[in-house]
Amino acid sequence: MKKLSNSLLLMLLASAFLMFACGGDDERPKNQFSAEGDSYKLSKSYSVLADQIEDEDGNDIYIHYVYLVGDGLDVDVEGGNIELSGEGNILAFGLISSDDDLAEGTYEFGGGAEAGVVGESLIYSDYNPNSGEYDRIFGAIEGTIKVSKSGGKTTFKINVTEFATLDEEGDEVEGEGSLKGYFNGKVTVIEFEEEPARKSKNFNNPFTKGFNF
Repeated sequence: MKKLSNSLLLMLLASAFLMFACGGDDERPKNQFSAEGDSYKLSKSYSVLADQIEDEDGNDIYIHYVYLVGDGLDVDVEGGNIELSGEGNILAFGLISSDDDLAEGTYEFGGGAEAGVVGESLIYSDYNPNSGEYDRIFGAIEGTIKVSKSGGKTTFKINVTEFATLDEEGDEVEGEGSLKGYFNGKVTVIEFEEEPARKSKNFNNPFTKGFNF
């Protein structure tokens, strides 16, 4: 009888472990961003060290362009320009870091030229860089991006508490609720082949005139 009880105990423990493991998979965040009730998948990430400047105290700071994109979109460089090809979702931002290797920490939207700031951003669903067409566009105003690294992968947690979008007539309106995003994976680092062009395509983004991505 004692042996039977031990066997049953082991079975119960095994079942509990499997239930816990399955539950953890279901609760793990997906690589996507969501806004106003819709979600948009992300599958790849790229990073480009775009520039080195000085803050107001004379300290070196580094602008990293980070691209989180869906399956159909690819990012590369040609000479001093960043090139996008294909069609898909994109969540991209310029993070101002204290290090030429993107530093972990929290970056805030809407600040100046200093470390820990999201300098610029663009968010599209079903974006086609050749035609400039897209399904939805969002302009981040306030919020944070948290960056952490572990096991060769980087995690980005995006929480935009205030954003703008366009209505059916193409007019700018305040977005409803918040825009949230998550990505965990290996970041492909790409380098410019020559001095970056500071006036490259701005993706026809009405929220970021003169955007340098």
